Amino acid sequence: MKKRMPSTRTNLEEIVRGYYVKDEEDFAPNYLITENYKKIYRAKIVATVFNDPFISEDESYGRVLVDDTKETIWAYFFRENTALLKNISKGDIVQIVGKIYEWRNEKQLSVEAASKVSPNFWVLHRLELVKYNRHLKEQLKTAEKIKSEEKNLKKAKEKAESMGLNPEIIEALYERDYVKEKDVDTTLIEDKVLSAIERLDEGEGVELDDLISEINEFSPEEIDAVVRDLLTRGEIFEPKINRYMKV
Repeated sequence: MKKRMPSTRTNLEEIVRGYYVKDEEDFAPNYLITENYKKIYRAKIVATVFNDPFISEDESYGRVLVDDTKETIWAYFFRENTALLKNISKGDIVQIVGKIYEWRNEKQLSVEAASKVSPNFWVLHRLELVKYNRHLKEQLKTAEKIKSEEKNLKKAKEKAESMGLNPEIIEALYERDYVKEKDVDTTLIEDKVLSAIERLDEGEGVELDDLISEINEFSPEEIDAVVRDLLTRGEIFEPKINRYMKV
């Protein structure tokens, strides 16, 4: 049976500014690493319903924009969870538990549970979050010291556990460094792809093979992935199969 990951109390700013990690292993859960190194599989947030909830005609999905004064985010409801929207109205304060995912570089929530709460509950949520983050900050000092002394992730996690620290903090430190480096590489490839298309296009678009030959410091797989992402975001289009032009 698939293990249900625990929910983590957070706010929308931490989600929006966090690093989304899509696990490369089959069936492994995706997660978010926040700027203060929380590793979040399922988020627990409290926010105000910003607009009138939308439900599709067949009631297979719905969505609502929520705002916690720090950020806003779209919360999506699918299948049987769509019924939860019928009990929510614009202006309500709600607690939502759901999985974080990313679509076109925008963080969103896939809601698993939602309920109306009182303003006092929201205050309590914020106080508990402040308390949790303060405790995490203290743990991070020790975790960063362990990371600087031990480059091997497995050994660093074992050392952290022996000192009473959550080993996931160590994982988050290592993984976020990797994600940051990957983000820098992706941005660089995007710039090179867009520049190459502009330079090589003679009116009919540029073939993928020509882009791969032109940008030879990156692998064909990396370039292809960036091209697909640029297509999805609408920064380039495909006038003919495997030919690309800037919008």
